[in-house]
Amino acid sequence: MLKLTQDNAEAYIEEKGAYIAGLYLAGKKILKEKQDEKLTHGGAAIMIPFANRVKNHTYVFEGERYFLPGNDGQNSIHGLIMDSPFDITTQEENYVVLNHRLSHPGFPSELDIKIRFEISMKRFTVKFSVKNTGSKRAPIVIGAHPYFMTKGDYQVNCEKPTFKLNYIDKYFPDGMAEFVNLNGINLSGKILDNAFYGEGKIRLKSEYSDIEIDRKNMPFFVLYNGKYAEGKSIAIEPMTGAPDAFNNGIGLKIIDPLKSVNTQFKIKLLR
Repeated sequence: MLKLTQDNAEAYIEEKGAYIAGLYLAGKKILKEKQDEKLTHGGAAIMIPFANRVKNHTYVFEGERYFLPGNDGQNSIHGLIMDSPFDITTQEENYVVLNHRLSHPGFPSELDIKIRFEISMKRFTVKFSVKNTGSKRAPIVIGAHPYFMTKGDYQVNCEKPTFKLNYIDKYFPDGMAEFVNLNGINLSGKILDNAFYGEGKIRLKSEYSDIEIDRKNMPFFVLYNGKYAEGKSIAIEPMTGAPDAFNNGIGLKIIDPLKSVNTQFKIKLLR
C-alpha cells in the first residue's frame, strides 16, 4: 500500500489495480472504504480499457470479434486491470506515477498505462496517459469508480447541461438521451444507477461535505447509490465514454499505434 501525504491530507493507493483505497483531504474522510474484496464496492477503482459493462462480454472491432471475461452474468464489467500489478515509475511524498502494460486476448492491441496520483491539502488529482504500443488500432474508455461520503440529504449539481442516457435491458444505452436538471434536487431518497452525459464540474453537497469534481475529457458519468453505497455514500463515476461503448460507440475513443489518450479528474474539498 502506497501512502501520499501533504498538509493534513492523505491518500492510500494499492499497486494492484492502481486502486484508491482511501482519501482524506484537510483531515476529512472523502471516500467510503470497501466492506469486501470487490474494488468497485468502495474507495475508487480504476477502469481501463472499458468502464461499466460490455454486453454479452463480446464486441466486434474493425471486423474481428473479441471476447472479454464474463464476470457479470452474461456481461463483462469494469475493465481488465483491477487484478493487475502496477509498477512504481516515480514516487515522492505527495505524488506517485504507476505503470502497467496491458496485453489481453480479448483486446486488439497492447497498451502502456500510466496513472499519476497527486495530493494537496484540499485537492486530489488523477491523471491518465494511455499509449497504444501495439501494431493495431484499439478502442478505449477510461473511467473511475469513487464512492463519496455523504450524510443526510445530498445534491449532485452539474455546471453544464446534463443528459440522462436511455437504457435498454437496464444497463445498455440505446443512443437516445433526455435533458435532466439535477441541480437542487435531493437525491438521497432516490435509487440511482444511471449514466449521464454532461461536461463541466460536478458538485456534491450534503451535511457531511461540499465536494467538487473537475473532469478533463471525461464528459460521461454514472451515479450509483445502491446496495454497495451502504446508505452513506454515492458513487460518481467519471468516464470518457458510455457503458457498452465497445458495442454502441457512444463516446468511444480509438487509439492508433504509437498514439496516446490523456485525461484526468480532480477532487476538491470546498467544505
